[in-house]
Amino acid sequence: SAASDVYKRQEYQIKAVNFCEKVLKKFHPSCLKQMSALGHRYYKNNNYDKAISLYLTAIKNEPKDFGAFQTYRISNRNLLGIIYQAKANYELAEKFLLEGISLWNPEKPQSHLAYFDTLNSLYNLYYVSGRFEESGNGFKELLKFTEKKYGSFSPQLLPPLNGLSLYYQKIGLITDSIKVITRAINIAEKNTPNHPLRPTLYHNLGYAYASEAYASSSLNGLA
Repeated sequence: SAASDVYKRQEYQIKAVNFCEKVLKKFHPSCLKQMSALGHRYYKNNNYDKAISLYLTAIKNEPKDFGAFQTYRISNRNLLGIIYQAKANYELAEKFLLEGISLWNPEKPQSHLAYFDTLNSLYNLYYVSGRFEESGNGFKELLKFTEKKYGSFSPQLLPPLNGLSLYYQKIGLITDSIKVITRAINIAEKNTPNHPLRPTLYHNLGYAYASEAYASSSLNGLA
């Protein structure tokens, strides 16, 4: 069954961590990467406490020099922030997301995706916690950064476009929201038809159209 496969993958990842630590040493960078993968599996299985414990251990023992592990330093804090947000601990979520963002150094060879993903998580946190102006301004900046790096039709634009559309809906700019979501859907349909965000985009577009219709009917009722 699907549930059985999920826990089998978790079991294999636990074995991978144990084997790595036996062959190399505890907290070797390669083993820390395996711990990151296991932490993500715990997160996907909604086992938040185990994921938090594992990520905190990995962060405590991570190498501090730049190198191949730097991306993991950022992404571990991103996932930890996402988990704390899911537990409604917004203070710790922001702490770790900001910490991850601070590790970015454009002068060093790093993955832009880990950095952009962490920015996206931070602005999503601001939205969820009611800090709408910070969220909207952040998504606007992230969209510019992402478009400059990957181009105007890249699937990497979908997260900031989705976040920006929600912000526009929240402040009542429904037409702008529809425009942004439509752009995201066009990118998804053309380049990544199986993108996991695609159903969310359709849902948000439908909600935006419903909001626009409600606003229009309310204005007509006042006329």
